[in-house]
Amino acid sequence: MEDISRAAQTGLHPVDGGELKTNGTTLLWRSRVSQFDRRLRQVLTHDDLVTPGVRWLDVGSGYGELLLAAHQLLPRDAHFVGIELSETKRRFMASKGLTLLDTLLEEIPPSSFDVVSIINVISHVPDPVSFLHHAVRILAPEGLLLLATGNAADMERSEVPEGLSLPDHLIFLGESSLTALIEKCQLDVLSVDKFKTTFPEPFYMRILKNFARRILRRPVVAANKGAHRSLFVRARKHSSKMIAANL
Repeated sequence: MEDISRAAQTGLHPVDGGELKTNGTTLLWRSRVSQFDRRLRQVLTHDDLVTPGVRWLDVGSGYGELLLAAHQLLPRDAHFVGIELSETKRRFMASKGLTLLDTLLEEIPPSSFDVVSIINVISHVPDPVSFLHHAVRILAPEGLLLLATGNAADMERSEVPEGLSLPDHLIFLGESSLTALIEKCQLDVLSVDKFKTTFPEPFYMRILKNFARRILRRPVVAANKGAHRSLFVRARKHSSKMIAANL
C-alpha cells in the first residue's frame, strides 16, 4: 500500500528493470478538454446539465480537463473541485486556477457533493469496494455518480492493448462486474454508455499520442479491435428514505 500511495504521488511505479512513468503529458491538454466536453454531452442528460447550484467533485482529476469541460457546460453557479494525488498534476491544475481539495476522500464530510465523477481511476484502486463506499458517502441523497473505466474483463486477450501498464493498473472490470459493484454500494445504475475509446478522437490523434508515449517510454495503445473499450456509467444514490428502509 505504501508503494501504491507513493507511486500515485510521484507518477513513478517500480517495475523490473526500471520505472513505469504515468504522469503523461500536457501537450494535448486543450484537445482533451474538448474531448471531455463532447463525451459529457453524450453521457449526461439535459436535466444533468441544467440543474442549478451543482456541487461537483472529480476524483483523480489528472490535469483538470474534465473539471474545465464540466465548468463550461453547467450553469454558472455550479461549484467544481478536484482531488488529485500526483504532485505534478496538482501543480498544473493550480496554474490553471482550478480548485483542489487538500484532503483524502475518506476525510470529506457526508453528503458534501451532488455529483462525483471517477474517470479512469477505479482500475488503479487496490480496494474498489471501500473506495466506492467513500464516494457514495459524500454524495447527497439522490446524488449522481459518473464513473468511466475500461472493460478489459469482457474482452479477449487479443482485443486488449499489449501494454497493460502493470502495476499502475491493479484491477480489470467488465460491464457486469462494474454494475454489480456499483449497485452493491447503494446506487441505482441509470445508464451504461459504451465507446470504442475513452475519448472521441480522430485516428491521427492516437498516432500523436503513441509518439509521445514512445518518447516517455510508455506502452503504446493499439487500435481497438473490439466493439467497445470504454464504459461510462451514470448511477443515482438511493434517497434517504430508501437507505433507511434497507437498513
